[in-house]
Amino acid sequence: QMDAATLQAKLKERQGRIAHSFWTNTGLRELFLGRVLPGRPHVVISRSPQNLPANCFPARSLPEAIELAGELASGDEVVIIGGAEIYRQALPLVDRMYITEVHLQPEGDTFFPAFDPGQWREIERENVPATADSAIAYSIVTYQRH
Repeated sequence: QMDAATLQAKLKERQGRIAHSFWTNTGLRELFLGRVLPGRPHVVISRSPQNLPANCFPARSLPEAIELAGELASGDEVVIIGGAEIYRQALPLVDRMYITEVHLQPEGDTFFPAFDPGQWREIERENVPATADSAIAYSIVTYQRH
């Protein structure tokens, strides 16, 4: 069992390994504006011009974003953080997935796309139980493509 301080330290460590991220739609972008992850550039995918905060770069498509992120990455890992349509487009292109499995069955209309488990191998799983700090149990799972 992991306490909240240990979880926060592990998440900060994981964030330190994330070099770049993509955002796709206005709602997701606005959710994070003013709170971009420090110390790394972000590529924002949008078909229309955007006012972006410092260290954020526009792209009009996923292929353009991948090319730009590759130029900015300097060999670091590029991370795609959604939304659903970008995940769907990117799934055939990625070699690793970091998935948070929330142990609930909430109603909703947007989901991570289904993927063929035969193409992926689970290489790490961290189960986080519900606690006073978070009433929701979840698992952080890392998959590597075969």
